[in-house]
Amino acid sequence: MIPPTSTNTRFEPALGCQHCFAQEACGGFYHPGNLDCLTYCCNKPASCSYLCPRNNNFIAIWRDTDGLDIKIKALQQHYDRLPAYIPLIQHGSKRCGELEVPIAAITTFSATRRDQVTRDMLRDPVRMRQRYRLTPTTPIILSSIAKDAKLERYWRDRRHHRVIEGIKSLAPVHVIAPNFSLFRDVPRFDNLANIKRSLLCAEELSTAGLSVIPYIAGITGHDWERWAGFLREHTTIRMVCKEFQTGPSSNIKGAWHIARLEELQQCTGRALHLIAIGGRRHLPRLRAFPDLTVIDSVPFMRTMHRRILNTGGWSPAPSTANAPLDDLLTHNITAYRARISDLRERPPMARRPPRPMTNANPNQLALWQSGDTAPIAASA
Repeated sequence: MIPPTSTNTRFEPALGCQHCFAQEACGGFYHPGNLDCLTYCCNKPASCSYLCPRNNNFIAIWRDTDGLDIKIKALQQHYDRLPAYIPLIQHGSKRCGELEVPIAAITTFSATRRDQVTRDMLRDPVRMRQRYRLTPTTPIILSSIAKDAKLERYWRDRRHHRVIEGIKSLAPVHVIAPNFSLFRDVPRFDNLANIKRSLLCAEELSTAGLSVIPYIAGITGHDWERWAGFLREHTTIRMVCKEFQTGPSSNIKGAWHIARLEELQQCTGRALHLIAIGGRRHLPRLRAFPDLTVIDSVPFMRTMHRRILNTGGWSPAPSTANAPLDDLLTHNITAYRARISDLRERPPMARRPPRPMTNANPNQLALWQSGDTAPIAASA
């Protein structure tokens, strides 16, 4: 039984994409039954915060990102063989001594937070490490993975309060580019603009002389094809970052993103060092990356809640009210690092077989997904 058309509409761009000025950057909108991505327009041009042609501020936002292409002049990165696990330290409270680790991660927007008295960020690398109770010589990675409010504040203020100059003064070994959010239910222009904004931030940090790790993300296959072209052009980039704390935290979405990362590595023709933010839960699937580093704050936060990691998992570790947690934090980081290494050595997970194609009418399939009717079963 053949479908109503010779080509399944799931593999054809929507009709409205044919003459769209952003088609080259976008690659097309694939959603049966919809004319174009403006299906997701909120129809509130005066208050809309997304990059949409119907937004009253569309031209201003377009100029702010300098278009939607991902071409930048240069991206500086020096390659270091990072350990399998790097702890993310949130603050220096509830400890009295200095934490000794090979390398630590700190959130960029925590390090650049402006003091209410001086009205400026802390620009002394030694004092910054003292704030987080790290040894004066601890190498630091600044992670710009955060919620949208902090990302938008950074985008707004980065050129007005000498923020980039302040980041350089803290002497980090690497800075991870911001992870501006990509949503499926917004016009595609907004996703493309957020990818561009992340790269613009990376370029500005690189121009300041910092080693930058680009943040890789995409909604469609075409987004990942553009990233492959970008990495082929910038041959000095070995380390890339992907977060697995929000959407990709689920097994299904995480597996899709990991498959795209594997294809990206194959297309670039060189091994990539993946920095997986919150990627511990997907370690068995990430075996295609021989160079892999996990960054998260799990041991730190569990320590703050007085939990200890042992062979049976996390368990309570009661203490007196104001007892310092230095020893507990050191133990948890050491045990967690060992667990990361153990998970990496496990055999890879078996992949699910591909789902069978349906020969149902795509329009009928869309109705079935909304609960109106059921599709025709595929014939054997």
